[in-house]
Amino acid sequence: MEYRRRRRASRLPRRANSLWGAVACIVIVVAAVVYLVGISGAGTWLAEHVVAPVFQTLGVVGDGGEAQQGEDGADASTTVASELLELPAMTCYTLQMGVYTTESNAEKQSVALQEVGAGGYIVQDGDRYRVLAAGYASQEELQQVRDQLAAEGIDSAAYSLTAAPSKLVVTGTGAQVDALEHTLNGLTELQSTLSELAIAFDRDQQSVEEGQGSIAALASTMEGYLTDVAAVSTDQAVMVSLADCCRDILAQLQKAAAMPEDDRAAFTAYLKYTCLFCAEAYCAFCDAVSALGAAA
Repeated sequence: MEYRRRRRASRLPRRANSLWGAVACIVIVVAAVVYLVGISGAGTWLAEHVVAPVFQTLGVVGDGGEAQQGEDGADASTTVASELLELPAMTCYTLQMGVYTTESNAEKQSVALQEVGAGGYIVQDGDRYRVLAAGYASQEELQQVRDQLAAEGIDSAAYSLTAAPSKLVVTGTGAQVDALEHTLNGLTELQSTLSELAIAFDRDQQSVEEGQGSIAALASTMEGYLTDVAAVSTDQAVMVSLADCCRDILAQLQKAAAMPEDDRAAFTAYLKYTCLFCAEAYCAFCDAVSALGAAA
């Protein structure tokens, strides 16, 4: 059994008919961007070239830079201002089972791991191919598993998938910034949520049907994210990249529907693989956005 890694295809997002749907899109877009951009000049560039222009496109900011007011006048929640957000790093602590100089050898171990319920996810690191079995939210959880494997005579190593901490000046209303921070928390918890689902599936001997229900809920949330991203009327490269990232993750989550309910090993391997897939997707998006900022 082998899971194919993603191949991205750029697509332009479509225009939304609903202002609120579009504003929700900006919350998602900026949330991913502010988290994944490293501490560099990219933050200021994105604030000036992506965040503020899109708010203006949606009609949230008028030509004179003033926030639109309701019938009762503006308040703190509707006043447009620039704020510096300090965001945490994202780290997925992974269990590495092998490192190879050829992809074919890495693929062989990947298949062998998946047959016994491990993720078997391959990460290319320069001229090496790392084969990962699972991802964990903390280094302590990873070490516990490594200790158990060592007691059984099985060698392993620790490897981290990391998105660096970021700082970014964002321009918007207080309500938009609050929503951005709230949504960011949800997005950055995706990898740890999947890790917890994989652990609970094995520990509690859940049925595949139960596991599929949990994944379906995450897929539904991701569908909402993708709809909001697609609603933005812009050809900004960063928006296209984000849409591709969300689309890849959604497709990976939707594969659960095709998993046979009588194959527990296949499903638990799928959960672990997807956890690692999502972590690497965010890290790759971070690198892409940082490169855009550096080139500006």
